[in-house]
Amino acid sequence: GKQVKVFGNLEAYFSQPGIKSLTGYWMDGTGIIPGTGSVTFFEETFATSMGAFTEKSVIGAQIWIWDTYKYMKMSGFANSVNNQNEDWLISPAINLSSAASAFLSFDHTMKFGDLANMQSNHTVWVSNNYTAGAPSTATWEKITVITYPTGIDWVFLNSGKCTIPTIYLGQTNVRIAFKYLCSNTESATWEVKNVKVTSE
Repeated sequence: GKQVKVFGNLEAYFSQPGIKSLTGYWMDGTGIIPGTGSVTFFEETFATSMGAFTEKSVIGAQIWIWDTYKYMKMSGFANSVNNQNEDWLISPAINLSSAASAFLSFDHTMKFGDLANMQSNHTVWVSNNYTAGAPSTATWEKITVITYPTGIDWVFLNSGKCTIPTIYLGQTNVRIAFKYLCSNTESATWEVKNVKVTSE
């Protein structure tokens, strides 16, 4: 007969909405209040699967896939040739309704592509009106990635604390997307893991 309040991420759980990644709870006026330190709004390590992310292929037969080495990867190289591709890896809805600030971070590495195209072909975007289907059905804004890998080895580097624009704060349907591009003349392999959206 008691009222319990919880604070966390509203996510799909066995195809039903549920609260996960709790950062606060209240019962009888006591509990853990979020905001006393960094709050994690969303986290996906890709340790066991692609989680609730979805892949959307716009151009090309190659797609984002989960690797047993515990990351998501995308490459346009197949059958010994480079293939033109545009592929998106899109997060589930992230609830930033209580966020006063929000930052994205992730670990990534890449190799084999043209270094001159690294930052233009491997980008990260944010939207608050994507629901399903083609990425073109929504409005996306580019997020500045602070740190890129060297492009010449398989060493994972952290992206740095990438600012999510304030227009997305207070929104409940915030999506993060990794956009991959390549051509028939060059294609990199991009690997991503440990995606996190936090308040600090």
